[in-house]
Amino acid sequence: MGIYAHYGIKGIPHYVIVSPEGRIIHVWSGYGTGVLKKKLEERVK
Repeated sequence: MGIYAHYGIKGIPHYVIVSPEGRIIHVWSGYGTGVLKKKLEERVK
């Protein structure tokens, strides 16, 4: 089994937002201008 299958990666790029405590906050694949910044602003307050 490849690492992509082990972690359920279905696309590239693949992003994971992890909290300072090590908890996975959000996971998504794909790219769009400004998406990373928007997702961080939505989840990190």
